[in-house]
Amino acid sequence: MSLLFSLQARSSSPCQWERSPPIFRCANEAVHSLSEAVLSMDSAAHERTSGDGRMPWYYGARLYLYILPTFVFIGIFAYYPSLSAIYHSFFNWNGSNIKDYVGLANFRRIFLNDRDLLVASWHMLLFVLANLVLQIPSILLAVVLYHLRNKRVQYWFRMVFVIPMVVPGMVGMLLWMFIYNPQVGLLNRALAGLGIIPSPFDGPTWLADTRLAMPSLMFMGFPYINPIALLIYLAGLERIPRDLNDSALIDGASAWQRLVRVELPMILGQVKLMLILGIIGGVQDYGRVLIMTGGGPSDATTVPGLIMYNTAFRYAQMGYASAIGVVMFLVILGLTVLNMRYFRTHEAS
Repeated sequence: MSLLFSLQARSSSPCQWERSPPIFRCANEAVHSLSEAVLSMDSAAHERTSGDGRMPWYYGARLYLYILPTFVFIGIFAYYPSLSAIYHSFFNWNGSNIKDYVGLANFRRIFLNDRDLLVASWHMLLFVLANLVLQIPSILLAVVLYHLRNKRVQYWFRMVFVIPMVVPGMVGMLLWMFIYNPQVGLLNRALAGLGIIPSPFDGPTWLADTRLAMPSLMFMGFPYINPIALLIYLAGLERIPRDLNDSALIDGASAWQRLVRVELPMILGQVKLMLILGIIGGVQDYGRVLIMTGGGPSDATTVPGLIMYNTAFRYAQMGYASAIGVVMFLVILGLTVLNMRYFRTHEAS
């Protein structure tokens, strides 16, 4: 209940919310109303307690009914498709009711006969490495915002980097396709303006060149600030006692030493979480490949997720596509376990 009281106190205080945009004031009022509603439910529950201080059994059962729809939706749209994919990975299935049990034949085809999938796995590994490396700008920006003394400035900087979350991912991909356009794209025009290339029309064809297509997809999204990662890192940094940084500063530690010796070790939990999410995103990601290059040119950007998609919905080989999905799940599970064991060993040492 302390969280609700803090929300209520924060929402009722006339601080910077009064000077915020209307949408933030509306959100603040919604939080205030929600906290009051939950507090009233809590007081009503206390009034219904029996003489020995225990709540009637039917009241507790009614609370479970409130979360039942959530579990139903999770079961239908998350667990059932996953279990269905595992089951159908052992069948030669075209998506209809006709299916033949083939045992491990789909998995033997993946590991022994499908050379395209092997090349696509290398591309997937590059995406995973790029996702992990591109976590660094978010960490550095979070550290900079953490050290801002003016909390109002920190609030506005945080809002500036979080607002792009409202832009759908599809729109972002289309914008980057325009940036990479060899005739009218912003990138070639900028290079021509700097004198690096004679004219935009003489510049690289970023998404049509077999040497440039993969790096272009890997490093789209400049300045590489992940809003979710930024908020998570900033929340972890704000939990660090100020005394630690003050003590390091008194001892003569530089900004880099404070970052490496004090701040990063204190947010290892957040770093571990974002590394796991980066691995999962790198293995599963095929949306930008599908939209921007379709796997080309000459399969230079094909990834396992795209092969799984094409196998299922273009060639109607649902059983083999399910087997690819199961292997991708095992890869994610293995990399996640290794990541967690590494951090556990590092924390213990």
